[in-house]
Amino acid sequence: MLELSVVVVAGLRLDALKLCLANLKVATANPAEFVVILCNATKEVKAWVHTEAEAWKTEPDLPHTLAVYTPRGKPDVYECYNYGVDKAKAPVVCLMNDDMVFCQDWDEFSVPQVGENVLMTGMVVEPGVVAVSPMNIAFDCGRTPAEFDAEKFAGIVAAHRTAHIEENNQGWYMPLLVRKSDFVDAGGYPTSPPFPHPQDKKFFTDWVANGHTLVQSHDVIAYHFQRLSQRPKSRLWWGKEYKNEYINLLDSTTSDLDFDGVMEDGFPAAYEYVFVDGEVLEEFGLDEIERVFTNLYDAVVPGQVLDVEFDDLSSKCKVFTGLSDEVRYTTGLPAIFGTPDHPKRMGFTATWLRAALEATGFESTDLNAGHIHQYKLTARKPY
Repeated sequence: MLELSVVVVAGLRLDALKLCLANLKVATANPAEFVVILCNATKEVKAWVHTEAEAWKTEPDLPHTLAVYTPRGKPDVYECYNYGVDKAKAPVVCLMNDDMVFCQDWDEFSVPQVGENVLMTGMVVEPGVVAVSPMNIAFDCGRTPAEFDAEKFAGIVAAHRTAHIEENNQGWYMPLLVRKSDFVDAGGYPTSPPFPHPQDKKFFTDWVANGHTLVQSHDVIAYHFQRLSQRPKSRLWWGKEYKNEYINLLDSTTSDLDFDGVMEDGFPAAYEYVFVDGEVLEEFGLDEIERVFTNLYDAVVPGQVLDVEFDDLSSKCKVFTGLSDEVRYTTGLPAIFGTPDHPKRMGFTATWLRAALEATGFESTDLNAGHIHQYKLTARKPY
């Protein structure tokens, strides 16, 4: 019996759609219907996906089906998702971007957990030094479909994946799993004003306001070729303005460029509010990070060496040794990083961390061992 329909809205990126469907074909454990909605698509995308759908019909023992639809007129993205849900044949639908790939067997544990009036989002890994959202994981497995490194993605999945579902009361876009009937009863995505107005955010907000449940599955992990995490961009999220800057340390580590570049006033450009443990903590923003590192610099003696270990896979600063407990707490380190025994997950990478420490006044040596970055920090102070 068909239990799952996956709705993919596609339009301009043929390379992304090819990888997306190839991944869905092998990564989806149980029989599923894949519904591609063409949204103002190019001729190349239209021609390829229709040919691909016919080819799937001839594959022996393929448990999945591929259906392609083209709505009338020029609908926007939200109208296309609503249209796709309407066309879906299974009781549970998954909405996803066409530039995403899933972890292996992503559907096996989570799809049966989609109960009545439950909206489930997954976890997202994306390239970039600072994640686009507080719930995403920053880890570069390739910035384009052509550069995608499946082995790296498997490694980050292994580090974060657990058969665990938790309530979070804050949906975070896609991948998104929900019962078709519940999505329809809720009215689907609002469509006015049109995209890029964040109607998916409004849908999640209304969902909770109506007494329904939002959960996040730690077993559904997707890689998103998220371009917003790779370049300077300003976004409005949850009513606050955050500065999303891609920090490319190959360009410069010492310039005082403004937010068009790497540094701002000598300190690495990032969000106004840094993500700590998946939450936007206003009190722990860029200014707070700078204050804590300045406190740390002031607390150490000239030439003192500190060991810092940052795990790219877990996004955690696992070790910050060479400090007494008194110095650790008076500088404010635990509030941001946690303790060596209980580290917090960061919304930035080792690259950003090292740049921030160097901008504060530390010299650093990276004893890089794969995904583990071990920094030897020495305060640049006169004796």
